[in-house]
Amino acid sequence: MSKVKKGKRVAAAAMAVALSMATVTTGVLPNTTVHVHAEEDGSVYKKIADSSVDGFYYEQNVWGYVQCTTDKTLEYSSYDEMIKKLSAITKKIVQENAYDRYSFSFPIKISSAAKDERFENGQVNKDLKNEIYKETGDPKGGHTMIAMGGGSTQIYDISYSESEKAYVGEVSGSGGYGEKRNRYQEATKKLDEVIRSLNLDGKSDYDKFKAVTNWIVSNVRYDDDNETKYQHDLTGAVLDGLAVCDGYAGTFYYMANAVGLNALFEDGIDNDNRIRHAWNLVQIDGIYYYADPTNAYFKEDGEPGSEVLYGQKHFFSLDTPDSTTIEDTYKNISQDDYLKEHSVCKGNHNLRENGGKSAQCTTPATIHYECTNPGCLYEYDVESSPALGHAWDEGKITQEQSCDNPEITTYTCTRSNCKKKKQVETKPALGHTWDEGKITKEATCSETGVKTYTCSRCGGTKTEEIPKTKHDYKEHVVKAPTCTEKGVSYYVCKNCGLTTSRHQTPATGHIHTEVRNQKDATYKENGYTGDTYCKDCGKKLETGTVIPKLVEKEHDYGEWVLDQAPTCKKYGARHRICKNCGDREVDVLDKVDHSWELVSTTPATCTIGEIQHYKCSVCGETKDVTLSNPLGEHSWDNGKVTKKATCTEDGEKTYTCTVCNTTKTEVISATGHQHKEVRNAKKATCTEDGYTGDTYCKDCGEKLETGSVIKKLGHTWDNGVITKEATETEEGVKTYTCKTCGETKTESIPVTSHHWDQGTITKKATCTENGEKTYRCTDADCDKTYVETIPATGHQHTEVRDKKDATCEKDGYSGDTYCKDCGQLISKGAIVKATGHSWDDGKVTEAATCKKEGIKTYTCKNCGETKTESIPKTEHQWDNGKVTKEATCKEEGSKTYTCSICGDTKTEVIPKKDHTWDEGKVTKKATCTEDGLKVYTCKSCGETKEEALKATGHQYTELRNEKKATCTEEGYTGDTYCTDCGELIKKGSATEKANHNWEVTSEEKATCEKDGSKTYTCADCKETKTETIPATGHKFSDWQTVTTQSVFTGGVQKRICSICGKEETRNVGNQLKATIKTNASSLKLKRKQATKKFVVSGLAAGDSVKSWTSSNQKIVKVFGSRNGACTIKAGNKTGKAKITITLVSGLKKTINVTVQKNAVACTSIKNVPKKITLNAKKSYQLKPVINPITCTYKAIYKTSNKKIVKVTSRGKITAVKKGKAKITVMVGKKKFVCTVTIK
Repeated sequence: MSKVKKGKRVAAAAMAVALSMATVTTGVLPNTTVHVHAEEDGSVYKKIADSSVDGFYYEQNVWGYVQCTTDKTLEYSSYDEMIKKLSAITKKIVQENAYDRYSFSFPIKISSAAKDERFENGQVNKDLKNEIYKETGDPKGGHTMIAMGGGSTQIYDISYSESEKAYVGEVSGSGGYGEKRNRYQEATKKLDEVIRSLNLDGKSDYDKFKAVTNWIVSNVRYDDDNETKYQHDLTGAVLDGLAVCDGYAGTFYYMANAVGLNALFEDGIDNDNRIRHAWNLVQIDGIYYYADPTNAYFKEDGEPGSEVLYGQKHFFSLDTPDSTTIEDTYKNISQDDYLKEHSVCKGNHNLRENGGKSAQCTTPATIHYECTNPGCLYEYDVESSPALGHAWDEGKITQEQSCDNPEITTYTCTRSNCKKKKQVETKPALGHTWDEGKITKEATCSETGVKTYTCSRCGGTKTEEIPKTKHDYKEHVVKAPTCTEKGVSYYVCKNCGLTTSRHQTPATGHIHTEVRNQKDATYKENGYTGDTYCKDCGKKLETGTVIPKLVEKEHDYGEWVLDQAPTCKKYGARHRICKNCGDREVDVLDKVDHSWELVSTTPATCTIGEIQHYKCSVCGETKDVTLSNPLGEHSWDNGKVTKKATCTEDGEKTYTCTVCNTTKTEVISATGHQHKEVRNAKKATCTEDGYTGDTYCKDCGEKLETGSVIKKLGHTWDNGVITKEATETEEGVKTYTCKTCGETKTESIPVTSHHWDQGTITKKATCTENGEKTYRCTDADCDKTYVETIPATGHQHTEVRDKKDATCEKDGYSGDTYCKDCGQLISKGAIVKATGHSWDDGKVTEAATCKKEGIKTYTCKNCGETKTESIPKTEHQWDNGKVTKEATCKEEGSKTYTCSICGDTKTEVIPKKDHTWDEGKVTKKATCTEDGLKVYTCKSCGETKEEALKATGHQYTELRNEKKATCTEEGYTGDTYCTDCGELIKKGSATEKANHNWEVTSEEKATCEKDGSKTYTCADCKETKTETIPATGHKFSDWQTVTTQSVFTGGVQKRICSICGKEETRNVGNQLKATIKTNASSLKLKRKQATKKFVVSGLAAGDSVKSWTSSNQKIVKVFGSRNGACTIKAGNKTGKAKITITLVSGLKKTINVTVQKNAVACTSIKNVPKKITLNAKKSYQLKPVINPITCTYKAIYKTSNKKIVKVTSRGKITAVKKGKAKITVMVGKKKFVCTVTIK
């Protein structure tokens, strides 16, 4: 089956046409039609297979390109129907994965009452893509298609038809998984077999999840050494047993969806290492959890060894997903880990503290808790204090300011365990100041040119591409057009030699005619008006009429009677009758000239002359007469601004020719940022740094300059007021108040037992440093002194230096701020960008003429600088011209035009007239293989021309010696001969033997362990062959645990073949070692005190507590359960005893118990931070850990200032107002003090 597709449906042919067009349209040619060579026509496709999509099939062209298509136009009644149904079709075509690579292309029509914005702005292709890759639970769709390179789909060439009220366009796309195609098919086949072997029908969501994840963990190894190039997709995991995180997650996505779980693929950034990671979301019983198969841990019994289903609270602390809308998209993602409510405890956890992490610059301090109940794996972290934040140093300039680069200051965190660096742009890049540029490579028609600009500041260069020039083509005629046949020609560029494809030129028509066989009548013979022939091709166009012979007697003819009037297309005829004999004389009338009527006139423009268009009123033939040459150069108007210049983008001004309406555009230079303002400015205070503010453009809003930090001023203290007088026994207080912000500080006044002098200033206060005043005791034999602080004055007097206003061409500077007292630089200024020229509308200073260009001068409104612009010369006003030399068939003529304004002249060539050729004479006849020759002679000048008569070619052929092939003998295609000349045109060739016609004659079926066989016999030649059928292999059931691994025995599993019943067993682990842990190695109790805080944990599988015994029940008794919980009760007698815990496995653990008269005192208080910082009205819960666990005292909490911080009897701290206070935690006589700072 073969057919030719439309050009736009064939990618290869379309590309060939596009390339050919590119070579033609770069120049100006009389005919730009391009035809692709037909030797290997890529537009011809042959059907090779049907698609599973109804009505679609695959086809291939001569170059091996494969595409999927249909013979019908897909029609849809609405946009939504199209998105739904078309996505289903293209998704199915891609998932067929029929070939390594293939395209698909077919027409489409969507009904729409009016234009739809979604087609106009390209939204349709986004909606189509979203629908194709939408998550539907299909393991082979969604992420799997994306990961395997699942093609692309788009609607293109779409347009709205008002008549049909519909959008019409083409759908195109690509499919095929390339080199992964066979691997993908093999991998998914294996996974489907694995899933069947897991036997998960009817199992719970959690059991399905465990089975799938355990299979991946057990069969896939992390590819640390890049052993496979397929590590990023499921084929590496399944076929090579190697993958990285996205390969793990992609395999889980396929398997989980295949067993009925709704699974999604996610990726993002690991928060600790800042590297990319991939994981999954999976729905368990209607709730989504995060799963990370790359890092999942499963024990040998197939059960998780730690949490494997994470909630957002935990997972978001590890990773940041790329999709910021993940919580909005899947609102039912669990906040908590799965084991919080689904462990063996069913949510009734017995939690204990087990370590934690201290606060770092970016991470908060946490306390780690884990459940102590046997078999429970639940654990979680609680934030105990916020992250510290970085402590940046003063910074160091690591990149100097230049044209290309801004000044970069690098700051380093001073904390020993961090040392992180950050880079801040402290000054913007200066920007290049380019010169006018120099052409360093001229453009040609085959290569672009280069113009190089040099920066006057740094010497750097940049280049600008100069477009290619147009090709200068010369036509080469391969076959000249004739009256009835089209010609063939091509064009070659005179400069670069670029050759276009061959194209057809139209047939000329019979434009030159002549009368042949004309014969005058005589008295003896009739005459003949003659036949009309084409002078170029010799075709007979019109048959003449007979003229009766003359009568010898002198005739007396009457008046001529018109029989047929001559026209411009036909000869006329008239006759007259002899009055004597009745003889009829016929006269042929020559054709008359055309009756030309002026239809319209095209005025002369700058590019074409004035043309009159005529039409014959008789025959309808038309002709054009050019009356004048083109007017010449354009006459431009004053122009109109079509795109306004902005701060950063050039505008455009469009000029229109007042003669021909042709337009040209001129660039209006960008205005530059002329109007600026400062934003985000902040004054420095005593305690906080200020900010000079960022400079923005008021017109476009762009940030032009980054401000700088103004260092905090420091307090300006007054002379102080004594708020508490000193006495002989108690110090006094002197309070200082900041003159700027009103903050206060206090200073102790020594007791009055000393008699102090007026004091001496021993260190003068400066802007930045405190001073000192020393007081001495005036009593005899006393040399005591005390020092009073004199507050730093602060930078009270400032001034701006080095300020410079910006001009049109030069940048300015805002100035640096200095302290007038100490000369310190307080803040750096900023560069103020040059304003740029603001040109007026310009003034014509010299008018243009037809001989000389004019000048227009523009003046800057700000600085008065001027620039000029040339005004194009006006056009010549040519007269109608005068023929100065007539043209002949051998020489061209000439016509001279004169300008009525300046008197200039120009001359126009009048083409030579056409030769008047005779009928021509065949001098050599054409044969099958040789051309003939025909010679024509000009009736006017005698010049001759030759015409080749093409060889006829072997027109009639026949096939000889043909032979059909069998399965035992080769065949022969036959030889081709010409029946006219008998020449052998083409030798035949041998054809391969035909295939055997095999039939099955005997068969032995294969078993689990033994191969079978199948014997075939050819029905034609009786040859036989035997084919081995491989043994099927056992189809074992899943491994079933017969004996669970415990402290008493190793694990044993068994499986059975479903075909032959064979059984296999395997050991899955040795006998477990008995273990035991306690939360205390010894205990202290007060007489008659009872406690349940002592717990046994860490028992191996199958083990439990067999007995609890006391060495002296009068001192202490113990009552315990098998799971490790117990109650220990002291008797009324003091002393020491031992409690022995004996496990069923025989392992024993002994702890020492001391019973004392006094209450058990606290030895230490842990888990309380030394410092806490809170914002006002925020709270913090103290959770002290008291040792030993049997301490009988409760924690008591006190605050040093209730106006700043409150604390409840349960240890909850609440911030009241700004300041500092101390919280004391007391357990018996043990104390711990925590300092709380309120911001």
